[in-house]
Amino acid sequence: DEGLAPTRHPALPREAASLWFAPDVNGSAPGAPAGPLADLSRAVTLLEDPTKARAALQLLSRPALPRTAVDDYVRYPRARALRLTDALDEAAREFTRLAALPADHHLPEAAALALAELHQARGDEAAAVAVYEALVARPLAAPQVAWLRLGIMRRRQGDTPGAVEAYRRVYFDYPLSAESATAEDELTELSA
Repeated sequence: DEGLAPTRHPALPREAASLWFAPDVNGSAPGAPAGPLADLSRAVTLLEDPTKARAALQLLSRPALPRTAVDDYVRYPRARALRLTDALDEAAREFTRLAALPADHHLPEAAALALAELHQARGDEAAAVAVYEALVARPLAAPQVAWLRLGIMRRRQGDTPGAVEAYRRVYFDYPLSAESATAEDELTELSA
């Protein structure tokens, strides 16, 4: 009897972040990133604490990083660091450039959401709405997030029909999402 046998693979680490450096089948761990990619890794870790954004920005501004194969993935945390260090215009330019990339991976969506949040933080709700409206017009990994945020911004601007439209999209099109409950609450409040 030749049944299925378990596959041979290394044991998985307890923490998900450690999966990147999981040992190979022979049990030896690959080396940590070196050179410019080590700077990127360290900077992303530093950005988990907003008070360390300046240190992250210094690492992300080193000249060798933009010449790597992951240039756009350097620009996104750099834009986040710029925002956290109040270089808002430069952060907006970086987020805008990244949001305009072809939508074949998550980076343009994340950058567009960050750009809209930056506009909101600056009090430019009309610009935030424009970003959200452009975002929901294209395929997204998490459309319910963009629709919900669009509804919130439209409601703040006094566009009740537009807010209702956005909340309905979340509630009816993504009923099992966490955002659906918020959309339901908003719809209930608006109908009251």
